[in-house]
Amino acid sequence: MEMNKIKDTLRAAKKENAFFHELFEIAVLLKGAFGVIELFLGAFILLVNRSAVSDFLLYLVHGELVEDPEGFFANRIAHFSQNLSANTESFIGGYFLIYGFIKVLLVAGLLREKMWSYKTAIGLLSVFIVYMVYRFSYTHSPFLALLIATDIATVVLIWREYLFMLKNALPK
Repeated sequence: MEMNKIKDTLRAAKKENAFFHELFEIAVLLKGAFGVIELFLGAFILLVNRSAVSDFLLYLVHGELVEDPEGFFANRIAHFSQNLSANTESFIGGYFLIYGFIKVLLVAGLLREKMWSYKTAIGLLSVFIVYMVYRFSYTHSPFLALLIATDIATVVLIWREYLFMLKNALPK
């Protein structure tokens, strides 16, 4: 009976905090979708030979290169695909596979309101943010800056939701 009372209190409090809760859910669902994509991408990179990965990347940018031969991103991807080593391919495939798995696991915990997942998600996302900031210091990539900003916003939303859960889940 006490657990139902706690859940009812939590539902009522969530209605008061609906806007930020919806933002939290959207951010978490997007993280989950990207996690699934990263899982498939990592498996694809690891399971398919290097020339097929290179050909696939070139196929993705071919239309853009025909339209704009000087296109910055398309040229970067084409250059990257032509210089893809076995070690780089293994690293990228493993990175996507591990990072995608971690994201999917954390998203499942967050959506099920498992308390362990809030701090874990904040900690792991923070580690990835630090790494991305380090990489940004070398690349100055606008795309990477956008990812950093998005992940920081996601961490803030997770932290806010975690505090909300603590405040409203504990018996008074």
